Amino acid sequence: MVINNTNSMDMNKARQQSVVIFGATSAIAYEAAKQFAAEGARLFLCARREDDLQRLAGDLAVRGAAEVQFATFNAMQPKSIAAAVQKIRRSFTEIDCLLLAHGYLPNLGDGFVKPELLEQTFAINFTSTALLIEHFVPYFEKRQEGSIAVISSVAGDRGRGKNYPYCAAKAALTAYVSGLRQRLHPLGIHVLTIKPGFVATPMTARLPQNALFADAGAVGRGVHRAIKRRREVVYLPGYWRLIMAVVKAMPEAIFKRLQF
Repeated sequence: MVINNTNSMDMNKARQQSVVIFGATSAIAYEAAKQFAAEGARLFLCARREDDLQRLAGDLAVRGAAEVQFATFNAMQPKSIAAAVQKIRRSFTEIDCLLLAHGYLPNLGDGFVKPELLEQTFAINFTSTALLIEHFVPYFEKRQEGSIAVISSVAGDRGRGKNYPYCAAKAALTAYVSGLRQRLHPLGIHVLTIKPGFVATPMTARLPQNALFADAGAVGRGVHRAIKRRREVVYLPGYWRLIMAVVKAMPEAIFKRLQF
């Protein structure tokens, strides 16, 4: 599906960027997409549901995007991932920014962690993201420019008993992106790790809300800003950098007794 904005294309042709967003219907990604649309960017959106993508594409076209295309994908299915990548590469001969924003927060409850829950948690939060990036790495290596931005989480900085599979998946993702950044740095490719704390989104709606929960719009704007400024690791909101420094510095003998 293609939605064109002719006036925006005429006015902003010289400065158009081509941005690909996976997990585009998430609250954080949507806000970042709005910022790119206001700049007249060309957008390719990927998410699970076609009806949600259709509504989002129309909204972003009205907000100034020069062109909006979209495709569905299932993060649990490598063939679905490959098919989405093929559609993108056929449509966008140039890609300036790749933003990976999809994720899954499991509900562990109080019982045994079922193998299928563990598999789903890693498949969505780590494996699918790494697969997607590796599909695009040869393109960025050949071009020797562009940005790859990945939403991980502060949860990856240290495992917590209340949701340790999610923490482990995000820790793997954070380490993967760190290694990717080191590998691609000599080629001039920008790689960004984004670590949000608690954000008020549909994914976290079941959790007790407190003063640490941030607005999804503010975090999404922070994502866009970090990409533009070519940051490498950013905590959103910024106070999470200090919080996690304290959490990581705690001796294990103390940390294991805490319940948070």
